[in-house]
Amino acid sequence: MICAGMLISLPGAAQELRMGAMAGMNVNVPSDLKTGIGFKVGAMGKLTLPTVAKGLYTDFGVALSSLPWKTERIWEPASNTTHESKANPYYLNIPVHVGYQWKCGSQMKLFAGVGPYLNVGLFGKINTTATNGTIQTEKKQKVSLNYFSDDEMNRVDWGVGLNAGIELARHYQVALGYDWGMSDIMSSDNYDYRNRTFTLTLGYLF
Repeated sequence: MICAGMLISLPGAAQELRMGAMAGMNVNVPSDLKTGIGFKVGAMGKLTLPTVAKGLYTDFGVALSSLPWKTERIWEPASNTTHESKANPYYLNIPVHVGYQWKCGSQMKLFAGVGPYLNVGLFGKINTTATNGTIQTEKKQKVSLNYFSDDEMNRVDWGVGLNAGIELARHYQVALGYDWGMSDIMSSDNYDYRNRTFTLTLGYLF
């Protein structure tokens, strides 16, 4: 919002700032982890920059975003035990993109942008199941921990995001995105997991 305020103060032709709401789906594919499907819902804004270049814009948002994932089943032959974890963390997602839009007729625009994002961990659970023995005599032990507060995972995730889509009748947006995580989401030094998230969102700009 601070960046948007600075851009609005640029001299010359009037910039146009519009605010709105959006909701959509996350498909999280972290490195070395199994895919999870979550959601994203929040507020968005778009600022055109005609004083810099015709068609140039910046957009930004604040959203509640879930990025679930699962581990592969890991077998330990010495104890005849398999381990599997499932997690469903929730983040405050703050993306900023700078991009270009192309007018295609009177009611449609295509747009594409790139920029940084920041995820701040809010809450969530990580559930680990250990299964011991054969199918006939197996015993399961489940452990549930707070995702962030029990020092399991790092609270801050950041990276670079891509966003492209279509705007209809000045108000409606359909966008596809991809966030490439640059930080390790796990606090342990034994692993290196980074978020890789595809998004599909529907938005409305007032």
